[in-house]
Amino acid sequence: GRRGSRICRRSRELPLDVLWWTCVARAGAQCPESGGCRHTAHLPASGPAALDKFDHQILAQLQQDCRVPAERIAADIGLSATAVQRRIRRLREDGVIRAERAVLAPEALGLGFSAWVEVTLKVASRAALIDGFQQRMAAEPQVQQCFYLAGEVDFLLQLRCTDVTAFERLSRRLFFDDPNIQKFRSLVVLGACKSGEQLPL
Repeated sequence: GRRGSRICRRSRELPLDVLWWTCVARAGAQCPESGGCRHTAHLPASGPAALDKFDHQILAQLQQDCRVPAERIAADIGLSATAVQRRIRRLREDGVIRAERAVLAPEALGLGFSAWVEVTLKVASRAALIDGFQQRMAAEPQVQQCFYLAGEVDFLLQLRCTDVTAFERLSRRLFFDDPNIQKFRSLVVLGACKSGEQLPL
């Protein structure tokens, strides 16, 4: 590094093209990992760190399997296991990684029937009605997803049930008895060509 500055321990693990994030982002502050590093290549002064190519590579593997060991990721992308673990911890703290969970097979649990439902409210401009509907859908376990939309339809829901009879009972309870619903339309899923929440990285 330049005279009067020292590279912190983290930056020695990384190639030069990612040294910009290696130290704590505070103007004139010392890096707590370096014992006095005043490197100029710091993180932004506030907010979460920008993601670099190594973050994307780590996230791509975790999307496939969140149990993959840091050592395996490190070997694949060319970092140390410690550096990978530190990055994963930062991604969790910054909210980039929202959750790590098991994906269950609906058919194995008797929930093979799936349908999408378009819902139109009578008065979609009233915030209290919209908030009330959202809260009610969020509290219903059989409503797997609920999207608030712009356009002719106000909400799009994904429902999971045991069979069509259970779906009819659920529809009556959720939609028929709600005086604020103008109409709803059901689209029964015959098969899933692609399903999941993996983001393109």
